[in-house]
Order: sequence, then structure tokens, then C-alpha cells
Amino acid sequence: MKRKFLGIALLSVLSLGAIVGMTSCGEQGTPDDSNDGNNPGDTTDEKVEVIWSGLEDIETYLFEKEPDLLAGVSAKTEDGKELTVKVNEEQSDIVNMEKTGAYYISYDAFDGDELVNSDDAHADRMVIVNQGTYVVNGTFDNSIANWSANGNTGSSVSASYDEEEHCMVLTTGASGNEYWQNQAETRGLQVEKGVTYKVSISAKSDTGHTVGVTLENPGAGYKVIESGNPNSVGYATTSEWQTFNFYYTSDVDCEDTKLGIMVGRWTEKDDAPAKIYIDNVKVEKMDKVANTTGVEFTGDHNVTVTSFEEYKNLAPVTAVDAAGNPVELVREGAQPTEAWPSTFTGACFGEIWKYEDSEGNLSYFRRQITYKASIVRENEYDYMNADFDDNGAYWTFEDGAAYAKDGKALATVSYADSQATIKARYTEKTDTSDWTVQLYQNVEGQVLREGHSYKLVMNAKIDKLNVTNLRMEFLAADRAAINNAEPKTDIIFTEANKFETIESPVYTMTKDVTVNRDRRITLLLGQYSDDYTLTIDSLHIVEVTE
Repeated sequence: MKRKFLGIALLSVLSLGAIVGMTSCGEQGTPDDSNDGNNPGDTTDEKVEVIWSGLEDIETYLFEKEPDLLAGVSAKTEDGKELTVKVNEEQSDIVNMEKTGAYYISYDAFDGDELVNSDDAHADRMVIVNQGTYVVNGTFDNSIANWSANGNTGSSVSASYDEEEHCMVLTTGASGNEYWQNQAETRGLQVEKGVTYKVSISAKSDTGHTVGVTLENPGAGYKVIESGNPNSVGYATTSEWQTFNFYYTSDVDCEDTKLGIMVGRWTEKDDAPAKIYIDNVKVEKMDKVANTTGVEFTGDHNVTVTSFEEYKNLAPVTAVDAAGNPVELVREGAQPTEAWPSTFTGACFGEIWKYEDSEGNLSYFRRQITYKASIVRENEYDYMNADFDDNGAYWTFEDGAAYAKDGKALATVSYADSQATIKARYTEKTDTSDWTVQLYQNVEGQVLREGHSYKLVMNAKIDKLNVTNLRMEFLAADRAAINNAEPKTDIIFTEANKFETIESPVYTMTKDVTVNRDRRITLLLGQYSDDYTLTIDSLHIVEVTE
């Protein structure tokens, strides 16, 4: 009788190495006068010792060619006589290359046509079928199962299934400030260190929205599996289906790799709400590892510009082969138009410069273009738009939905009449309560000088006075740069529905600090004792000279 499929759980009991000498379900029968080829012959013969080799577990991947179960397996007697090895079909699992799992394989050793008279006439091992880089439901034949969509800070995206196109549709609302802030993802891919992978997707969009792809290691803070080469390459879609290819050479072995399809903002056209259609997502292990033939690139991986004219004047990336001969590079990636809005403050887009030689060896170089608007401050130390006169441009709002038990936004923000209005709802307090909702300015670059003193000045009103956990935070994530022990300041109103000027303590810098994503001035609007509405008329950084 065929042995029952053991499944992955067997791996916790059986070694992944050679499993030798295990008796199959069909034990040696009681000697009799007959010999059907499955029992030892004359039981009066002395039993021999069988020496097996090549029984290491076979590890393979979904939808690859079924392995040759006899390849490399051999058996001989202790005196060196070669024996014939056969797979015991009745006692073995049928290996299903379309399903992950551990499959049991049983072997018998024969001397001629007769089973060897030995306690070691049988041996076992496992065939382990892993997911590998197979993308489950990458063709979206019936649903978007195994996929999810999420919008990060200041962005929004949802995923649905298109019955006519038989594909996934990503619908964007707010695009956020960077390409990665809207994503669809799937998990569980297995990548190997030192291997190059090609990711291909089909995509289209009536608005020409840009799409990109990432392979990340969730166990290491979602770092991209290839370090030192930016991850910001995207391609502009059209209203017709196109196939786009992305390349990653992994620095790590990762058993739970995330594949993300990024539909945030690269260029200004990506700000508009859009529907992006995605199909035929595939990851392939390339036969040849990229960037191994001595091609040397000249150029910077990360470039910052402050105008479109400056971008147009950037020197191209160049390369030479191992012999020093110049090679012709192909540049790909979505390019911006000249209508760069002043609100671009992050990594807008990236380029990939590629070279493939006559033998199919790929070399590539990615260049990330970061655009930062020229900062116009109301005084030397203010961010832009501290008076909210540009409908929230240069401000980022985090709604705290990730920390709510029901997954809904803890608060919303709207901008009108040069004011920011935040409506918050009651929720239970948690350990992270004072930063689950935040409002902070997102333009980087100003320097707070060592020895200089600063304070925050906010003009605002609130509709209820019993609200707790409202705070200002001065330079989050770099408190060592401030001589105050606790740079968080409680916001306390004395009257409801009346604008008041609220000031933080004075902070003196212990070193020069350039404000960036981590070192930022923040309103912490965490979790609350009641629903409330907070209206902010202005929030300034002011140098104190007295």
C-alpha cells in the first residue's frame, strides 16, 4: 500500500540529510517456498550488509522539472559488489511539482532480479518542493488572493479584481511624496545570496501612471535584497499592456521575501488618482549572475537636483568593459516632464543603465534622482508653509490606522482658509499612544546651529478641553542634540473653541543638526480621551536670541 504523504511537518522529525536504513511499510515477508522478487530468496543464506550512497534530500522548487529520483543513488555490498537500485513505487509518494511539501521516496536494493537478503535492503529520503521564486497567483486568473495593498504615509491605494481583464487593479487616491508609498505585495518567495533575479510584470493605465517593483527582506526591516544599488526605477505605463523587467542580485538568503509593486509618486503625473492594471507577475532566477564580467560604471548612484534644468544637465552614466573599452549603455525608466511642482521633496524616480554582452552577461547600474525644491523660509529656521497657505503642501499627516484595533483612521486632516483641521476619534490608549497620529513638515535641509536656541510657536484652537496626549516634539530621534532631557511638550489649552498661542520650552542645540526624515519637528496627536477637532492656524520654529 502506498505510504501516506508526510507533508512539511515530517521535516521536524526526519533529518534533511540522508535517511538510511528506514524500513518501509512493506516489511520483509515470512520466508516460504515462493519468490516473487519482493522477498529475499533462500533465507538460509547469510545476510549481507548493504552500503548506500547519494541519499541526501533533494530540494527543488514549484513548477521546475521533476527530479530524477535515481540520479546519484547507488548501493553495494560490503565486499564491493554493485547492486541494482529501484524506486519502490508502492511505498513512495508521488512527487507533485505543483504543490509545496515534503515527499517520501523509498528505495530497494536488488542483486540481479532478487531483493538483497539484508536488513539494509531498503533506504529512504525526501524530496522537498519549496515555493522558490514562484509567484502564487501572479496571473490573477480568478481573484487577487495572496495579494494585499497598502498606502503608507500621506497616500492611499486599494486592490480589486477585474472580471473582464482577469487582472489586479490598483486604485490610487493620494500618491504620497515618494514612489514606494503606495504598494501591492505578496510574500513567501525564497531568494538565494549571489543570484540575480528578473522580475517581470505586465501593466497599463489610462493616466500613464508609473509602476515599479521591489524585492525586500521583511525580517531585516524591509531592506531591499540588493544593497548599494537604489530601488527607485519605475516605468511609465500607457493605455496598452506592456511588459516591464526589473533586476535584483540578492545579498542575502531570504525565505520570506516580499515582492512589492510600487505605484506611489515618481513624477508629477502620478499625483492624479489612477487605476493601474497589473498582470503576469513573474520572478525568474537568471542563469548568469549580473555584474560579474568586470564592467565598471562611472556615475553616482544617488543624485540630488533642484530644478529640471539641472537634471537635464546631469552627466550620463558611462561604462567600460574589463579590457577598458567603452561600452554602449541602454538607459530605461520613467522620465519626468518639465512641469516639476515645488512640492517634490523626495526620490521622484530612478534610471537603470544596462549593458549586455554577446554572451548574454548582464551588467546594470541604477541611479536615483532626488528632487528638492529650493527652500523658501519665512525666517532662517522655518520650514516652508508654516502658515498652511498652500493646502497642506510640505506637510505629512499620519492617520494612525495601523495602530487602531479596527484598522480605521484614528484621525483625518483637511486644509482650508490657510488652516489645518484635524478631526480625531476616541480610542483606547496604548504604549505607542503619543505618536500614532502625527503632523510634520516634510521639507528637509535647514540646519539648527550648535549653541543656538529655538522654540516652537503654534496658534491653534480645540473644541474640547479634556483631551490628553497632545504634544509637540522637537527633533524626534535625535534628542541627544538638545540639552533638554525631555523635548516633548504637552499642549494645554485654557479655553475651548478659542485660538491660543502655545509655545514650547526653549531648546539649545548641542551640535549642528540638519533636519531630515528622522530629525523632524512633529505634532504628536496620539490616542485620546475623547473625540475632538483641532484647528491649527500656524506652527513656526523661532530662534530665541535673548
